[in-house]
Amino acid sequence: MFGAEKLSGRISFSYDQGIHWYNTNLEDTNFIVINQLESQNNLGIAAINYNERNQIYSLFLFNFSRVICINVLMIDRTCYNEDFEVWYVPRYHENCYQGLAVWYMRKKPSVICVEYRTFHRPKIESCPCSLEDFLWYHEFNHSEPN
Repeated sequence: MFGAEKLSGRISFSYDQGIHWYNTNLEDTNFIVINQLESQNNLGIAAINYNERNQIYSLFLFNFSRVICINVLMIDRTCYNEDFEVWYVPRYHENCYQGLAVWYMRKKPSVICVEYRTFHRPKIESCPCSLEDFLWYHEFNHSEPN
């Protein structure tokens, strides 16, 4: 996970889905685009910064290929199937929305490994629709569903 506070220069990142956060500061940051780099051997983030005062664009590359995480140097430990868990896309009513439940395999938060897959294809399953799937339902004073 990666984030930048607008104009403050504070960069925050996490290797374990937000359990532990690491911070650093950069001067005069105003990132207008932040994107993950799609590469098998590179764990990185690209960010475009715009300096409004000088009207200058800058490209920042954050390379996390070799990182120190939880006092351990992470050196090319490839992820295995048991390092992943099922993660459903959060929905208002359980995991189903408009008749579909969407899920991915994601790394468990406590696992430290390098994943060389660059694209995660979602799994989509059918599920029953409910009245909450229709955005207009709560706008009217209808009785609640049984």
